[in-house]
Amino acid sequence: MQGYVLVFRPTTGDGTIVTDGGAEVRFSAAGAAAELQGGDIVSFELDRRPAGAGCPSAGDIRLVQRWSDRLTASCRSQLQQLHSIVQIETPDS
Repeated sequence: MQGYVLVFRPTTGDGTIVTDGGAEVRFSAAGAAAELQGGDIVSFELDRRPAGAGCPSAGDIRLVQRWSDRLTASCRSQLQQLHSIVQIETPDS
């Protein structure tokens, strides 16, 4: 199956994928899949065993395309401009 990463929490490795059919599937990533970002297109195997609240879960997650690779040239320019303006403070700053 394919879908996109709706949310991914790198600190816990947990996240949610939205399938092409619109269903939300939870996953827990490790290894290379732990580098996922929201919006990334992924392929995965659906594990129908209950995970948490009885929802199916995703396994064998593979990155198909980064969200940023889908941006057009004009979007990239706008994103770079936004990135240069926004300053994110961390607790260590």
